Amino acid sequence: MAAKFGLGHRTDAFFIAVAIPQLIWSILTSATTRVLTPVFTQLLDTEGEAETSVVFSTLSTLSLVAMSILAGAGVLLSPVIVAVAGAGLDEQTASLALTLSRILFLMLIPAALIQIMKAFLNARNHFATPAAATLIQYAIIVTTLLLLGPILDIAAVAVGYVLSMVGQVLVLGIATWFKGGSYKPVVKLRHPVVRRTVGLMTPPLSGELLAQSVVVIERALASFLAPGSVSALAYAGRILRASDVLFLNNVVVAGLPRLSSLAAARDFDGFKRFLSLGLKLTWALTIPLTAGILALNRPIVGLVFQRGAFNPQDAVVTARILSMYMLGFPFLAMLRMLLTSFYAVQDTKTPFLIRTSMMGQNLIGDLILMSVLGVPGLALSTSLTFVVHCLPAARLLRRRIGPLKMRVGVYVAKSAVAACVMGMSTVIFHIGLQQVLGKMAFPGQLVATSIAALLGGIVYVATMLVLKTDEFRQFVGSVLKQLPLGGN
Repeated sequence: MAAKFGLGHRTDAFFIAVAIPQLIWSILTSATTRVLTPVFTQLLDTEGEAETSVVFSTLSTLSLVAMSILAGAGVLLSPVIVAVAGAGLDEQTASLALTLSRILFLMLIPAALIQIMKAFLNARNHFATPAAATLIQYAIIVTTLLLLGPILDIAAVAVGYVLSMVGQVLVLGIATWFKGGSYKPVVKLRHPVVRRTVGLMTPPLSGELLAQSVVVIERALASFLAPGSVSALAYAGRILRASDVLFLNNVVVAGLPRLSSLAAARDFDGFKRFLSLGLKLTWALTIPLTAGILALNRPIVGLVFQRGAFNPQDAVVTARILSMYMLGFPFLAMLRMLLTSFYAVQDTKTPFLIRTSMMGQNLIGDLILMSVLGVPGLALSTSLTFVVHCLPAARLLRRRIGPLKMRVGVYVAKSAVAACVMGMSTVIFHIGLQQVLGKMAFPGQLVATSIAALLGGIVYVATMLVLKTDEFRQFVGSVLKQLPLGGN
């Protein structure tokens, strides 16, 4: 998409049009699985497959009806939505955004059903297919763009989003069936688990609505800046989300069933140990990743997006925004684990309060930092929100389950030192490699960036080992045991 359309009025129109449908999709992705995974886990452990099937079927039917109504409302209200979300767009761009919006709202019809199936599979400790669903989604979008792009122009991307949802339903439906899930045409609104689940869903959905609304507001603010600002913000956000999905979300999702089981058994000592392990594991992945992307932000954006209509100046702007986003990534990892812990003990109100506070700070920061830094200020505001809310979230969890006893301060300090060493080393490696390989255009840049990132990662691991970080040493040892050269 970036290569075909670059940064301009068409991409601005698309990202304004997709903002609300993507907002709702993100809310469902973040909230539904976290609430339903503990519910399905407990049902399977205590009531068996038959009762789980009744709840699964009822929730699936309700979701299809509710989301169909919501999608229809979105199509009808698209003129108002585009006028508000893209208040700074010119008439031509706003007209295109309206057309795209009406297509994109159709993607919501199966959206909740997808998340319900993911939650069921997670409760069955099957994580591969839910994780692969995201790859399937993007593969269908890209394929649709390649096939229909010459005919529909940027509308092909919107059609691809709709088709990608259908594809996910098919793949997840087959996996659910193989794992013992079954759908029956029943709706038991008075079932106690259904009623309790609906009650549990309300606070996290509201909290995620507040949190994810920030994306819509940031794009609305960016629409008042230079053309392409909305698109640059969205492209940088895509790299952040890809990093989240690949290196953070899967770890958090995989940990939720275990935390839920420990909470159900009232084993809070084990709960705290597992939470501490989860935090250290996410930091082991996100801290070096952050250092690497900060060191290589410009070449990474160039490799991912810079071709066709996406020119070097577009890459520079997007790279600056990406840097601001990545500053908060390790803190996002901590927040995600802490909020997941609340969901595991079926406390959904506290995350809602935290999300409310985060939205307030983010909006104030957006207005202040955008006036000083422009579009990168919007991304920096988001990162600062993650930083500020980590400690309050930990204190609130402590009130809920008692002293955490995580002892992560020394680990974080050593990780920060290793990240600084890695960042500086990576920049030096890349400069040296670029001198040798830079003239080879894309192949040379790919090789230079890949080798620099690999060497930087080795420096990070070496520094952590030199600093005698026992937890990291154990993590590295467990990884090496999975390799043929270190296996049993």
